[in-house]
Amino acid sequence: MLGWSCEKEALPTPTMIETEASPEPSIVFRSEKDSVPTILGAQRNNPYTVSNMTQAWNSLFGQHKTYAALPVTHQYVKFDPQSLEEYKALAESGITYVDFPLGYEVVQLGDYYPQEGVGPEGIPDFYGVLEAGEPVPAVTYQVLEDLVVPPYGTPLTARAFEQVGGLSAYFEGLGGTGVGAIPDPCGQECPNYPNCFYFPQHFGCSGPPTYNGDCTPDSPDWPDCLVIYDDEEEELNDCGCPVPGDVRMPAGCIQVQDVERNGLFPVEAVRVAWWNGWFTFKTAETDARGCWQIKNHREYGKAYMWVSFRNDRARLRGFVGNTVQVWRLLATVTDYGGELGGGSYNNIQTEYNLWNNQGGRDHRNWSAATVMNALHHFHTEAQNDGINPPPMGLDIYLTAYRRDGIALMTSQIPVQLLEQWINQGLFNSQLLPNVINSLLVIPDVAIGCNFQNSDEQWAIAQHELAHTSHFTNVGAEYWFQLGLATITAWYVTEDNDPWGDETVPDAGRLAICESWASHLEHVYTDRAYGGNFSGAFSWLDRLDRWRNHRPNHVPIGLHLDLIDNVEPMVSFDRIGGGSGAVIDNVTGLTNGQLFSVLDASTDNPQVYRQRIINDLLPGSGIAVGDVDALFNSY
Repeated sequence: MLGWSCEKEALPTPTMIETEASPEPSIVFRSEKDSVPTILGAQRNNPYTVSNMTQAWNSLFGQHKTYAALPVTHQYVKFDPQSLEEYKALAESGITYVDFPLGYEVVQLGDYYPQEGVGPEGIPDFYGVLEAGEPVPAVTYQVLEDLVVPPYGTPLTARAFEQVGGLSAYFEGLGGTGVGAIPDPCGQECPNYPNCFYFPQHFGCSGPPTYNGDCTPDSPDWPDCLVIYDDEEEELNDCGCPVPGDVRMPAGCIQVQDVERNGLFPVEAVRVAWWNGWFTFKTAETDARGCWQIKNHREYGKAYMWVSFRNDRARLRGFVGNTVQVWRLLATVTDYGGELGGGSYNNIQTEYNLWNNQGGRDHRNWSAATVMNALHHFHTEAQNDGINPPPMGLDIYLTAYRRDGIALMTSQIPVQLLEQWINQGLFNSQLLPNVINSLLVIPDVAIGCNFQNSDEQWAIAQHELAHTSHFTNVGAEYWFQLGLATITAWYVTEDNDPWGDETVPDAGRLAICESWASHLEHVYTDRAYGGNFSGAFSWLDRLDRWRNHRPNHVPIGLHLDLIDNVEPMVSFDRIGGGSGAVIDNVTGLTNGQLFSVLDASTDNPQVYRQRIINDLLPGSGIAVGDVDALFNSY
């Protein structure tokens, strides 16, 4: 791995693996096309307006409690970003939004809605539903309608639909049960048919629905209290996830194929967004088993699902090609799962299998799922080792056609320092994908995804995340100097090597930062994959065979030699140049101890050696001479 800007060393080329087709999941995410338009039909009368819903309440329950206007529960909003800065604020906010207006029949839900007048440089309008009082990001917006949105399967919602002429469509969505299936004593002759059939807990054959004085618009749990949700779980599905007893409660699991470990693994902490086709958006996050469940919601009729690769730890974006509307560079990687229906939503199993179409949807989703799992693995291993985790909220950009990476930590670096990188030639250096050519769209981390081996994809993620962890120990000024050294090395070396060699300016800083990231890359990938690896050697064996990146520069194997308990070894055949034996009589230090001395004062291997001697050797039983001999071997 190469570094702060990083790419793959001359290791064996990953095999283009052919795999047997996996069993078809409940939802197969599209991979054949990348540009499926959204097609809308006729506009529907909106039953959820405050005035209509107030009328519905008063007609059902007015004899008990009357309202001049029900309190607003939600707002239907159009976002109209006036700049990339505004769209970035929206994309980072976590608000669920779409690029088409709500309240229309959906003929086909696709990847984009062809809005008129939006050219290549333009930013479309976006639409969403905010809960009353929900904060709005720094983006131009307009409230299109104040709403009252009770659960769908309630007499109140049914009456609201009836008042706008949509009762037939409402009951069709509610269950689609034919008249012949309706049992006595609730046949068509009942004055309250079909309410008495669909809402037996509220309606008898005649008379108004039952009034519950504990569930009114003044109640703290309004309007969810209109429905009693069945949260009982009956069984586990094939993923090991609980299946709700209520078939209308959306739930399922998300898994990704791991080539080396030969199986499907949970995709942890990605967001599932659920839309009922009107004004109800719900979200959930997968747990460590890849399980998700939309709590306090029963679905009816058509529904739509997306998977968004974001959580508190990171947001993934990228996979947009070389020619693209600029705003798409800032969008979160989100996959549309398709239209659902049929009345059973409690066991949706989604698989992301190994890709075949480079740059396509299946490539994007497999890579995003693998990188996200690698992120969580790094956090776990960092905690186990007692080193700093990456900063929260990382902005990670995925590239389909590259095998390198870069960790600039843009959100943590003052703008004036970023501008100095640009002035030094960052955008002309090819250290970033060509489409990233402005300050606004530079990510914290870019990760290449041109891999068909899970462990290789995992490894580059570990390398870049190791940089982000190291950043927390050294700070912005140190990282700025590392960036300058990397850019300079790219320009001054004949082969445009961002690590340079021992003669480039600030070579010592490059040596420390890149060797440490390479060390954790191999160690943490080995902890995940062990004996399941794609190359000729395990990841730990690969690391044990490294000496330097180039002679006397970037001591990749040094950190492991300070830690491992291998017998004293004299090795002449290590990768990466250098002459003489590697004399390793040192053992017993830990990743946590080494990380503790990799702070802002440690900017070259000689300082690193002295910090180890001064800070870590006392009481360790390790001889200074052995440390010197090991360092001198590199």
